Amino acid sequence: MQADSLVKDGKFQEALDGYEDLLKKGDHLYSPEQKITIFIGRGNALQGLGKQKDAIQDYTKALSINKDIGEAYANRGIALDNLGDYEKAMEDYKKALSIKSELGDGPGIISRILDDPDKTKTIKDRLGFLEGFMEAHEAGIDAPVKDISDTGKKSM
Repeated sequence: MQADSLVKDGKFQEALDGYEDLLKKGDHLYSPEQKITIFIGRGNALQGLGKQKDAIQDYTKALSINKDIGEAYANRGIALDNLGDYEKAMEDYKKALSIKSELGDGPGIISRILDDPDKTKTIKDRLGFLEGFMEAHEAGIDAPVKDISDTGKKSM
């Protein structure tokens, strides 16, 4: 799909328009696998535009078709992480890795989103970081959370 290439090139609005055009034609034209590709792609475009909640809806739609799509869990986890919903993000990261362990090695969308060398580069690294953060938080230690969407720091 041309829209997939546009996402990879960082042309998120053009990609979103392409996915919207595909969906306007009617989903009866597409196989379940094609629908999954469209929903994940549109989710990636939305995430690139900073529309995390909309992206989560598309990744969830893809998972409603097939619960065994590791990329959908990984990408939804990134969006949840960007929104600060760390517990749900960790659940999705774990599910993604249990389905497709090579997602933990990168590169992938997380590497394209995270271009700062001080930030974690894979979902496996991010999961480890968040698990440590959650342990510190539960112990009453106010630790900063690396924000994967900008260069700032957040704390819970």
